[in-house]
Amino acid sequence: MSSPNRPILVVEDDTDDLFLLQKAFEKSGLTKEIMVARDGEMAIEVLSNGSAEPALVILDLKLPRKSGFEVLEWLGARGALKRMRVIVLSSSTVPSDVQRAYGLGVTSYHAKPAHFQELKALAAEIHRFWREPWEETPKLLEGAVPPP
Repeated sequence: MSSPNRPILVVEDDTDDLFLLQKAFEKSGLTKEIMVARDGEMAIEVLSNGSAEPALVILDLKLPRKSGFEVLEWLGARGALKRMRVIVLSSSTVPSDVQRAYGLGVTSYHAKPAHFQELKALAAEIHRFWREPWEETPKLLEGAVPPP
């Protein structure tokens, strides 16, 4: 299962955050393999429509219609977390949110960076991580909020 041949799904409702993340991905060389869902319900629709299953989901937790936690629960109920990596990129660093996300099977949890340079560094790390063969998944991405 080669990750570079499968897309990345970004689930983000904030237009500014999405724009900055896309710019950061461009700076890291990752441009053509990105799909976008603007809320949790749209993410579930994309994930269940039978098209190319993403190798990686970058998921905000605070989303309209269905939360990021609801998306994680949906993925877990279908065994999809065994086939794809999920990175949470959230404004929340509340320990209960971090614990719940890791408990639901996320690969890595990151607070949204305050500065573009930090976001660019995270995008480069995500790009490197996404290109690795599935069997060589690192324990956590650089800069991740560790599990409690």
